[in-house]
Amino acid sequence: MDDPRTRRWRLRPGELGAIFRFGLVGIAATLTYLAASLVLLEWNIAARAANLIALLCGTLASYLGHYFFTYRADERHLRLGGRFVAVTVGLTLLCVALHHAALGLGASPPGAALLVALAYPPLSFALNHFWAFARGAVRSRGG
Repeated sequence: MDDPRTRRWRLRPGELGAIFRFGLVGIAATLTYLAASLVLLEWNIAARAANLIALLCGTLASYLGHYFFTYRADERHLRLGGRFVAVTVGLTLLCVALHHAALGLGASPPGAALLVALAYPPLSFALNHFWAFARGAVRSRGG
């Protein structure tokens, strides 16, 4: 049975390309986060500060990649960027708490960063694909 309340949250068959592009951008953003984390830790920046700065670096790479490559958006940055920022702020707070908890439980700083890097992508996909850049929120340029 087709329930209109859940229709918005289903993937359509033609969305495989967007999923693939989202994954590529996500990998690039995650690698940006990890690289920034490791460089900042190597520079003796405090682990929590390094995590926050690295998240910001990864987030910028993610937004630009999704806007120009994943969804090929032509909407104004103010509208889509606002939605993306809302998703990102929520995810950042969650990841900062996760990172803090991992350190508190005895994880090494690189281990805590790896945990954040594994948790972030699936949460980011769900919230961005189905809300921030959702069908109807973006007029795609094609493909």
